[in-house]
Amino acid sequence: MIMSRAAFEFFQYFSYGWFCVGAFTVGFLAIRDLIKMLRKKK
Repeated sequence: MIMSRAAFEFFQYFSYGWFCVGAFTVGFLAIRDLIKMLRKKK
């Protein structure tokens, strides 16, 4: 019971961490592409 609870909490933190990394990466790439588009327009 305790082991399964610890594993569940670990999985929760692990998935949350990957979600943050994925969101940060997507946001970074979107901002970089936006800057490229703005530079081309000038």
